[in-house]
Amino acid sequence: SIEQGDVPRQAKGDRYVNRGILFINVVDVVSTGISWVNCKRIINSHYKRIQRAEPTIGDLIFVRSGKGSIGKSTVFAGIPGEDKFGISGHLNTVRLNNINAFYVEVFLKSFYGQLQIERFESGTSQQTDFRQESFAAIKIPLLKETIQSHIETGYKKMSVYHDKAMEAKAEGNEAKYKKNIETAEAMLKELIAKTEAVIRGEREDVV
Repeated sequence: SIEQGDVPRQAKGDRYVNRGILFINVVDVVSTGISWVNCKRIINSHYKRIQRAEPTIGDLIFVRSGKGSIGKSTVFAGIPGEDKFGISGHLNTVRLNNINAFYVEVFLKSFYGQLQIERFESGTSQQTDFRQESFAAIKIPLLKETIQSHIETGYKKMSVYHDKAMEAKAEGNEAKYKKNIETAEAMLKELIAKTEAVIRGEREDVV
C-alpha cells in the first residue's frame, strides 16, 4: 500500500511548533536514513489528518515530488525518543508485502532502480512528480529470500553508523558526525554494488 502525507495548511489551522509530533520532510531523507536532528514538529490535529500515512518500522519512505529529489528513499527504522511521525505531501509511505523492504530500498538505489525511476519521472523541469502507479510499475528481480535477508543484515549494520552520526550531529560533534556518516555511505555503496553484481549473475550472494 502507498500513502501520501500532507504539508501544513494554514486554512486547516496547521502550524509548526517547538514541542509537537516529529514531521519528516524531503530534506530529512538522506541516502543512509532519516536525518532527524533538524526535523520540524507539527500539532496534533495536523498529525491526525495525515495519520494514515504514518510510517512504521520497516516501511519505505519515498520522495514522490520536488526538483532533484525524486527517487530518494529510505527504510524507516524509527527515531530515538519518538513514537509518532508525520510525513510531508512530497513523500509516500510504502508498505510492502512478499518482498523484503531492505532489498527493495537497495534495489531502488542501484543502477537498475535509478534507471527505471528516471524513465517514469514526469512533469516539467521545475516540478517533477512520481505517480503512485509508476512506483507500482517498477520491475524488481526476485532474488532468493536468503539473499534478501543478507541484504537486510548488511543494511542494518550500515544503519548503526547512520544512527551514531545523527547522535553526534545532535550533540554538535561535527568530527564524529562526519566520520560515521562517511562510514555509513561507504557501507551502503558497497552493498549496492554487491547487489548489482548478484542481479547481473556475477555473484551468488552479497556476503
